Amino acid sequence: PIYLSQGRTACCMADIVFMARRLALAWAVVQVAGDCPATTTTVGVGGNSVELQIPYLEEGSSWTNDCGALRTGFVGTLRFFCLASVLSAGGQDCRPAGCDAGQGAVARIGDGAKVYFPKISKDLQHNREQYVSCSSLEQGYLGYVHLRCFLGDLSADAARCHPPLGSARSAIRVLNNQYLPGSWMIYELAAFSNSDCSSGRLQGKVFAASEEAAEGRTVALAVDKNRSTFWESWCPEGCQPKTAWIGLAFSSATSVQCVKLQQSQVPCCRSSAVRLEIWSGHDWQTLQDWDITGQTNRERERKSERQTD
Repeated sequence: PIYLSQGRTACCMADIVFMARRLALAWAVVQVAGDCPATTTTVGVGGNSVELQIPYLEEGSSWTNDCGALRTGFVGTLRFFCLASVLSAGGQDCRPAGCDAGQGAVARIGDGAKVYFPKISKDLQHNREQYVSCSSLEQGYLGYVHLRCFLGDLSADAARCHPPLGSARSAIRVLNNQYLPGSWMIYELAAFSNSDCSSGRLQGKVFAASEEAAEGRTVALAVDKNRSTFWESWCPEGCQPKTAWIGLAFSSATSVQCVKLQQSQVPCCRSSAVRLEIWSGHDWQTLQDWDITGQTNRERERKSERQTD
């Protein structure tokens, strides 16, 4: 019995060792093909890097996250899978939001108080546009409203809306006479019947080539007599020469003797060369060109002649 007992003990010890090895093997298998711990990863959404907190995932499970929660203006989902303790991304579909047919945006013509709400007639993808006639907003007005879709938001640029230009000298405009890497920002534009801009401010309908409608920097801010507000042209890739302009339309032929212009002092958004044009009754005619100091071409030529003499 004693020997038998010892034999059984030896046998059982062997079984225990064998079972322990099996358990160790099973434990190792769980580690290789197991769950995925919670972690933080970086994902790209629309060119931006965003940190994302991913929760603990069991083997074979998945987790999704809404793209709009990571970056405003994006739609779709991000999906992550856990397989063999490895976390992988799949089914990523983050894309810029578009604008739906029937969507509208607030617009104002010039410095008027009346509010309009033009709408798009078809779906627009991000960075796409549609045009609406100004006459559909205000009878008799010329030009068009530029409706732009950006990340699901619609803006209405009505800067080009203006009454019909009449006879000669019934309108003026100033243009950037050089390339601007940013946009053109003008704080104040005014025309006067007095030669030194001291009196006789002329009233006209303000209009322009474009305006930064999404940011609210409309043409009205260039004539509001507030030097802390400004109009900004819409130039997503910089303003080519003579493409960013702003002007005044008068009810009849008007003698403009002086023009006052206050623009940004930031190099990207100011023009060191400015052209003044006047309406001839049929098209625009150049009246004067200025450099950044305010000298006209004629004044520079006279100065050069005096220095030469």
